[in-house]
Amino acid sequence: MATHRDNVFLLVISLILGFSTSLLIKITPNDLDLYLGAYDLFWSGQNPYSINLWQKFWNSPTTPPMVWNPPELFIILIPIKVIHSFGLWATSTVFILLSFHTTYLLYRTINKGSPSLFNIIIFSLLNVSVLSCYFHSQISIFLSWLLAISINCFSKRGDRIAGLVAALTLIKPHIFGPALLVITLGSIKERRFQFSISVIICLSALSLITEILSPGIHHLWAFRETWPTNFYGATLFSLLTFIMWQYSEIDFRALGSISIALLLFYYLII
Repeated sequence: MATHRDNVFLLVISLILGFSTSLLIKITPNDLDLYLGAYDLFWSGQNPYSINLWQKFWNSPTTPPMVWNPPELFIILIPIKVIHSFGLWATSTVFILLSFHTTYLLYRTINKGSPSLFNIIIFSLLNVSVLSCYFHSQISIFLSWLLAISINCFSKRGDRIAGLVAALTLIKPHIFGPALLVITLGSIKERRFQFSISVIICLSALSLITEILSPGIHHLWAFRETWPTNFYGATLFSLLTFIMWQYSEIDFRALGSISIALLLFYYLII
């Protein structure tokens, strides 16, 4: 059981790492600037998928990287935008705390007990995917935390909350889609249909709110100027692809989300 002293210790570690990683992120390209730039365009009534608008603040002769996620992203980014208003150090610190809590939730879901302080730190920090997310300021840490909440609630038969939270992760369907599919199959197998219904309700409500805030935004997204043809996720498999691509056309990137789905398939269905 985590004590008050353990919690304080994790908070101090998060603050230290948050400050240090924020200094590194400032001098390297990071995905958070990309997301929040599109966020600002959306909330100012402009097209967040327009290359011409992006080019205005992209200080490079190269084509700017574009946000390709569905427009529901700009609703889900609201808490991150609020945290980021305090500074990059605050966002980095919160992301590290979220990774600690993600480890805690998943450990409790599988082992029905509380992990030691050592396990929380080791499994949260000594992980290629998590470290990559830190240094690229990837929102996948936030979405992984949401997925962990969903899995934990599902294991406790809190299907409505599990479905509502899981639906939020679909702003990155290539990473979290396979996991959500497996949880859905597990819920159908156990005739727990409230999970699927909650996912549908949440996605429908988000889409409706987004369309009301910015009429036609889904059309702009669906018929945007560019779609990603070659991108790397913050996963071990993307790293393998980056290394192996120099020697052969082996692409490991899809294995990241597939492996998560296989583990959930074993845990929930078999």
